[in-house]
Amino acid sequence: MESKTVTSQPDAHAKKRAGNFMAVLGVAADIAAIAAFVFNKDLAVFVQIAAIAGIAVGIFLLLRQWGKPVGVRVLLALVCITAGSVAGALSLQARGLPASTGGTSGTGATTVPPANSAADSTNITDSAFQFRLKPYTGINLDAGQHTQSDVVDTDGPNGDIDIFMDEYGYLEINGGSFYLDTDGPDNEIHTRCSKALTSQRDPHSKLLPSKGSRACFKTSGGKMGWFWSNDVVLSGDLYVVLNVRVW
Repeated sequence: MESKTVTSQPDAHAKKRAGNFMAVLGVAADIAAIAAFVFNKDLAVFVQIAAIAGIAVGIFLLLRQWGKPVGVRVLLALVCITAGSVAGALSLQARGLPASTGGTSGTGATTVPPANSAADSTNITDSAFQFRLKPYTGINLDAGQHTQSDVVDTDGPNGDIDIFMDEYGYLEINGGSFYLDTDGPDNEIHTRCSKALTSQRDPHSKLLPSKGSRACFKTSGGKMGWFWSNDVVLSGDLYVVLNVRVW
C-alpha cells in the first residue's frame, strides 16, 4: 500500500495577522517620530531611529505586496515610507551643526565668540565680555560693557546683581532661570536664546557649570543674556570664567 506524505500549508490567517501587525508597527513608529519631533526636538536620535523603523517596515510591506492588487497594506506601506522620510529629514535639520567650544585651560584661556559676524542673520548688536566669579561674588549685566573690576562681593543675586556664584560653585540668576544652550552654530545664539526664553522649557534655578557649558537667561533689567563657561574649578579655590553676551 502506497503511503502519502501530508504537508501542512501555511496558516493564511496567521500570515494576514503578521502583515497587519507589521503595518500597525510601521505607522506607530512614524507617529512616534513625528510626535517626538513636534513636542521635543532635542530627541533627534529617537526620532531618527523611529523614522528608520517606519521606513524599513514600509519597504517590507511593499515587497510583500509586490504584484498583488493595490490594497490597504500597500497604502500603509507608502504612508510608512513617506512619513518616516519626512520625520527623519526634519529631525536632521532641527539638530543643526554642533557648537565649537574649543580652548585651553586656565583663566582667560579663550576669547569671546565674535559678536555680529557676517553670517549672523539676526544682525543685532550685543555686548560681549569675559569675567571671573568666585564664591560670594556677582556682577550686574545691565550696565553695558564690563571688566573684571565690575565683579563685586555680594551675598546673592539681588538688587542689580544678575549672575552670582554661591559657596558650592553653583551659578544663580536674579529672579529668573537658566535655559541650557547645548548645540548649534555661534551665529544663531540670539535666535536660540529667544526661543528658549519664549518656550521656558526645562528651566534651571541654579547651574553647576562645567567647562564649555552654555545657557541663556534674562537679566534683572529684562535684557536677554547668554554665557559660555570658559574655565571652571570646583575644588579648592572655586571659580568660573564666563564669556557673556547681553542684548
